[in-house]
Amino acid sequence: MTRPGRRGTFRLAHTNIESPDPARLNAETITDALARGDVVTFNEAKEKTSHEVLRSAEGFSCHIAGENAISWLVERFREKAVGRHVVMRGGHVGAGLRRTDRRRVGPSRELAWALLEDLHTDGLLIAATHHAVAKADTTAKWRRRRRARGFHAVAKELRRILAQHPGAALALTGDMNTIGRIVFRVHGLREVKTPATYGRRRYDRLFVLRCKARHVRAFRTHADHLGLSADITPEEN
Repeated sequence: MTRPGRRGTFRLAHTNIESPDPARLNAETITDALARGDVVTFNEAKEKTSHEVLRSAEGFSCHIAGENAISWLVERFREKAVGRHVVMRGGHVGAGLRRTDRRRVGPSRELAWALLEDLHTDGLLIAATHHAVAKADTTAKWRRRRRARGFHAVAKELRRILAQHPGAALALTGDMNTIGRIVFRVHGLREVKTPATYGRRRYDRLFVLRCKARHVRAFRTHADHLGLSADITPEEN
């Protein structure tokens, strides 16, 4: 799976699985994404059938955190630590109001992360993914403030992890459900130019720190979003 070329370069892939698609289609989406990456991140992977596919994938280990998951090729990466953090509480706004006046936020949103050691270079990589609250730019604009607080909490958690592992590279992916620019206040973190993945909307994003992304492409799965893949080259310390 590991691509030849620049020292330390590996292939990263990301996809939204589109829960609750039929289990067979979810499995095919997962399998297709795993075939495209040495590290693969998933959103909407909440169903038990999807978890079974992720856990049984030959050659891969995984961290499953609710609806988010991260898989990595064991011949290339070793797990050092994994975690998850709730960055936005779901439920309803207006709990004291009549049922018809409550506004549904949807499920809680999390950041999932895995600290991985590159067996080729001994370098550390933080692979992270976040699925932001939906429809904040379309039919539920009142959710924008909650989304912004979620992004703030994502950045805070990433800063905490980076402080513990100051030399690590970072790749953050996710269905950010955002049309415009996103700023995560993590020093040095930059957004990679990515193609549209949901119609003309560039919902699925990639952010990197202490590494470079090349050959960024979209790929089609059974999900309603296109997936993303990229060659990632961490900086040499």
